[in-house]
Amino acid sequence: MPNNQEIARIRRMEELPELLTRSELALFTNVSIATLARWSGSEFGPRPTKLGHAVRYRRSDVMGWLDSSAVDRSEPSGRSKAVIASA
Repeated sequence: MPNNQEIARIRRMEELPELLTRSELALFTNVSIATLARWSGSEFGPRPTKLGHAVRYRRSDVMGWLDSSAVDRSEPSGRSKAVIASA
């Protein structure tokens, strides 16, 4: 279980490590580890990188995924940019 200092550190975007563990990404996004594991087998979520048996997430992939998932407030439906682009 992470302590308060680890949680505070991972909440600052500019201080994220280049490669995040699933636990670090879960803390940063407030998404469960189980959900991240489920997403890694689908087309949703940030793209995982396998290093042997270890799963990591590149900071740039996480930031790109967050940017593409942002809600477009100019759309009445509030759909994400990714959904609008594919429509």
